[in-house]
Parts: sequence; C-alpha cells; structure tokens
Amino acid sequence: MSETQPFADHLGITVDDTTVRVTTTERHANVSGTVHGGLIATLVDMAMGRTVRDQIDEDQSAATLQLSLTYLNPAEPGDTLIATAEIGKRGKAVVLLSAEVVTDDGRDIAEAVGTFTISGS
Repeated sequence: MSETQPFADHLGITVDDTTVRVTTTERHANVSGTVHGGLIATLVDMAMGRTVRDQIDEDQSAATLQLSLTYLNPAEPGDTLIATAEIGKRGKAVVLLSAEVVTDDGRDIAEAVGTFTISGS
C-alpha cells in the first residue's frame, strides 16, 4: 500500500509497505553541502511510525516518544536514501524499534533506535 502525506510530499519522500525513500537534491543539503541530518531523522521517524501502524488496530494511534540517531556517513545530494525499521519489543502501550538508513547502493548512512506509544482501544 502506498501512502502520501503533505510533509513527505513537500520533501519528496515516498512511503510504501516496507520502506521510506527519497532521492536527495541540493534542496536537501545543509551549509556543508551534505544532506541535512533533519531529513535523515525524518526518514527514520516515518519508517518507524509506519512499522508500528502496520501492527496496531485501526482504532489505535501511535506517536514517537523517543528517537536516538547515530549518523555513520554523510549522504550527498543525488543519493537515494532508504529507511527501514523493525520492531524489537512490544508491550501494551510502548513499542521499541530499530531502523537504518542506507543509500540505494548499500552505503550505511545512519542507525537508530526509537520508542513509540500506542493509544486507543
């Protein structure tokens, strides 16, 4: 299933069942000329949120409680970045996840861990 969101559309991010992806351009660059870390954090947050939402009931919602990100290598404008996430542990109201961001040629960009809360029913 594909999903569009105004913020993701603004950044050029696409979301599908298993990945969050963006092909970066100069508009994604920071003052150093590399891809802004905020874009990478956004990819991770969206991948984790998508993963949690796929595992909860329709009448439930999920929100980020905590996100910790380690940047491994800089991404350059022109790189296609791909974020994926997986659930590590799930309680009734809290989900722990891990995620990674890589380029389409497999270069590691970032690793992350996050905690999401589940509310509703």
